[in-house]
Amino acid sequence: DNGLTAPLSDNQNGICAGSIKICSGADGWTEPDYTTLPDHETAETLCDGYDNDCDGGVDNGLTAPLSDNQIGVCEGATKSCSGAAGWVNDYSHPEYELYETQCDGLDNDCDGSADNDLTAPLSDNQNGICAGEVKICTELDGWIEPDYTSLPGYEGVESLCDGLDNDCDGSVDNGLSAPLSDNQTGICAGATKSCSGAAGWVNDYSHPEYEAEETQCDGLDNDCDGDTDDLCIPLGELVTNPTIDGVSSSVCGGGDQSVVPSYLGSGWYGYVQDTHPGNGYSCGNMCSYSEGGAGFTGGPNGAGCISWFYQCVTIPNSFSTINLSFRLKAYDTQGGMHHVLILGDSCLTEGPLPGGQWAPWSANIIYENWDEPFSWNSYNVDLTAELEAYKGQTLFIGIGTNNSWAATYNGKTWVDDVHLIAE
Repeated sequence: DNGLTAPLSDNQNGICAGSIKICSGADGWTEPDYTTLPDHETAETLCDGYDNDCDGGVDNGLTAPLSDNQIGVCEGATKSCSGAAGWVNDYSHPEYELYETQCDGLDNDCDGSADNDLTAPLSDNQNGICAGEVKICTELDGWIEPDYTSLPGYEGVESLCDGLDNDCDGSVDNGLSAPLSDNQTGICAGATKSCSGAAGWVNDYSHPEYEAEETQCDGLDNDCDGDTDDLCIPLGELVTNPTIDGVSSSVCGGGDQSVVPSYLGSGWYGYVQDTHPGNGYSCGNMCSYSEGGAGFTGGPNGAGCISWFYQCVTIPNSFSTINLSFRLKAYDTQGGMHHVLILGDSCLTEGPLPGGQWAPWSANIIYENWDEPFSWNSYNVDLTAELEAYKGQTLFIGIGTNNSWAATYNGKTWVDDVHLIAE
């Protein structure tokens, strides 16, 4: 049986490939002893990329050893057979992550810590002071909202005036209960402070009648200083000395167009002016003259003379009515005496304006008559409408006599009991 060419053995799988039968004499060609082949295994155990048991399957039926890392979700993981590379670690758990990103209570990257080194997403409420807050990872519930109450300045119901949205509702300093302003006097009573953001609560005196410096005369304490109508000119009697007693002075015109008024006393001023100095007649005088101390204007030979008897008064800031009452007695030998009630735009005491105006200081004549009451007559004039435009101003108001310039005209006028009453 020598010089024979052995046929291939029946099993040509795996490492058995190329093996040949053995000539066994009377038994003929028989299968070889496969167990003598290098790395042959009756039951495969090696992970080497070979079909060691020649069953047609490579590295099959193996029992995989545990992977090297048995921490976290890697616990129980077994190695995979990688052929010629042998056994390699296999972390194919569905929750496994090389770098942990999930918040699920698991140690996904098998580093011994669950849910570590995560980048937290922003919390749902990003309003106000909650802006920038991130969610918190919990083992059972995953990502949850943070505890906003732990934030500095957070309020469940906003009460702070600080320019912040403390309750994270999207509105700054809303729904606040304002404290009372510091000053609760006058019209400031009940005033509440305004929230001025970061500046906090500031006094707010926004009453429509409020004034930092009181100017109105309205019966209110407008500047909240505890005094009502600080600068309000009081109502009532406006002249200084209604009965004109104690006036003791005398003044003559001297034929000059720029006569300087004399102070007659008790608040009264007066002057006599010769409007026709070339007629050869001089004017009389003005003084406290008989008739029980009444003011007197005019005089003998009063040719071309005017005389004024007046007082400076300050008109109240507010009034309902103003009435002027006075007593007048006049005398002349021929008639033609002209009595007027004058109202001046100011109360200068240096003298009338130049230009020869017979009414002083461009005065407005608001009442006149041609009466010649040889005995005392009483008069009452309603000045409410005329003085409406002069509230708070000081002006002059008084009685004048304009005599004709006839030489024989000797006009005289007495005035007394002058009352200017504001109500």
